[in-house]
Amino acid sequence: MKRPTVGVIGGMGPQATAEFYRRLVAMTPARGDDEHLHVLIDSDPSIPSRQDALAGRGKSPLARLIIVARRLESAGATCLAMPCNTAHAWYKELQEAVSIPIINMIEETVHVIRHTPSSPQELGVLATHGALHAELYEKAFGDGGPRLCVPDPEQCQEIMDAVAGVKAGSLIGRRQVAAVARSMLDRGADAILVGCTEVSLLIQPDDVEAEVIDSMSVLARATVSHILALTRALA
Repeated sequence: MKRPTVGVIGGMGPQATAEFYRRLVAMTPARGDDEHLHVLIDSDPSIPSRQDALAGRGKSPLARLIIVARRLESAGATCLAMPCNTAHAWYKELQEAVSIPIINMIEETVHVIRHTPSSPQELGVLATHGALHAELYEKAFGDGGPRLCVPDPEQCQEIMDAVAGVKAGSLIGRRQVAAVARSMLDRGADAILVGCTEVSLLIQPDDVEAEVIDSMSVLARATVSHILALTRALA
């Protein structure tokens, strides 16, 4: 059997990809180099805009996502992780295009929220236009989840501007994102869901007085658990 290896479908955007790898390393219970995960990262910034595609004004990213996923599989990846919430709008088709599992960030995050001891009743969702339009978390929760509090149009644009800043190398949008999160708490949310990996670079736990559930961290933890379980099975 192949050595358990993570393939990261990256480039959406590059800073989020780098932060995801940093969290993979931080969450791995390793005592030395040899106990860390074998990771292949394909950071391909040519993947078309997920936002434009979902808004109907741009090319679908699916064909390029498939190329990246198959390239990682051919290089030896035994599972894939895709640290981009919005790209999960094409998860089903992408999973069908490869023979190795793609760890689903949306489903893993929903699982964590369903089983968190605090049992939030209303979640403030920090996400992009595309992810909100695709209703990724609404569909994953179905009828049995907490109520989702989403940004109003002006707040959503503030999040989009902050995300664009991260993609351009700036974290200047941190204050705006924190203000949107606090506004959601004022509207009744009792926890914050970070549903965009660029926002993961902006929001900090001490920015708000509530639990922050970060989808990037959830994906990193699920990826580490998946690989460690495979490694133990081979021992």
